[in-house]
Amino acid sequence: MRPGDIVRIYAPQAGRKKYHFCVQIADSEQSALFLFMNSDPNYADCLVVDCSRVPDIDPSQTGSTAISFSMLVRYNQRQLRIYEASVVGQVPSDVLEEMLETAQSVKSLPAKEKSIVLDCLTKLLNS
Repeated sequence: MRPGDIVRIYAPQAGRKKYHFCVQIADSEQSALFLFMNSDPNYADCLVVDCSRVPDIDPSQTGSTAISFSMLVRYNQRQLRIYEASVVGQVPSDVLEEMLETAQSVKSLPAKEKSIVLDCLTKLLNS
């Protein structure tokens, strides 16, 4: 698993497996950080794209994939094993560009977390 990966993880908050965008990998000192990828386009601070633009995940009933910038989800290495985290693909570069643009204007992430997301997306686009 690496930043930029789409990871399917059992999300205890939702009670089912959900897709996540990896922002930071876990190590012995820090948790992995993720953005939720939802099908509901009605959350604040989301980038909503047509499901066809993120082909590595199953199409949703709404026809949309909503990448939520409202919070970073944390899982440590143990939780990633327990919740059966598995990489299913990567976010295409054109969507990454839109994610960066969206992340720059979000208001719900604390400044430190927003900086982590912006740094991740910038590195992905420059690699």
